[in-house]
Amino acid sequence: MDSKHYKVFTYIPPTHSKDLKDELNKVITPLFDGYDYVFAEIKMTGNWRPLEGSNPHLGTHGQIETADEIMLGFTIKNENLKA
Repeated sequence: MDSKHYKVFTYIPPTHSKDLKDELNKVITPLFDGYDYVFAEIKMTGNWRPLEGSNPHLGTHGQIETADEIMLGFTIKNENLKA
């Protein structure tokens, strides 16, 4: 049995946190028996500049944007990765 696991972090708007966690919880295998919905959230401020050719969810091409974000972390087992 392959016991590898991976820590994943993504940055998302706070308004999307619950929906993403709900969907992830449906498809990832719990790392520890007897637990599910295991996520870490760090509230932060993000900065980015959408460049020409991008399709920004938030922001304007060429302008530096600042907004509240959540860094969402979770652990997945190797068996949950798809090629």
